[in-house]
Amino acid sequence: MTYATQATMTERFGSQRLIELTDRAGALDAIDTDVLGRALAFADAMIDGYVGVKYAVPVDPAPAVLVGVAEDIAYYKLHVEAAPEGVSDAYKAAERFLKAVSVGQAVLTGATGAASAATDDGVRISGPERTFSRDTLSGF
Repeated sequence: MTYATQATMTERFGSQRLIELTDRAGALDAIDTDVLGRALAFADAMIDGYVGVKYAVPVDPAPAVLVGVAEDIAYYKLHVEAAPEGVSDAYKAAERFLKAVSVGQAVLTGATGAASAATDDGVRISGPERTFSRDTLSGF
């Protein structure tokens, strides 16, 4: 499952801009779906890496905020050379948001399910009964 798609990226950034960023050889005069797909896959992996600490991933249905975050990350990744300041700022804001989600400072409205069975209840162990205890050694 991808959070952002070619359609959402085109709607937000425009097809001409995506052609400029993805058609690196200049031969297609169209959006290179492989290049865009790699950027979107990177964004998905980054989101799942952070969000997976608190939520089951992939988050489905994805809250609108995750779609926007995925778009910002993928758009930043499409800039091979230095990204413009606004694009870098959006990427940094997306990363800050994901970090906030991973430590519980931000919540994904509408997302359900816990990330894992891991809890902060402390260490749990299991094994056979103790051979030596206060009761068995009381006579020594």
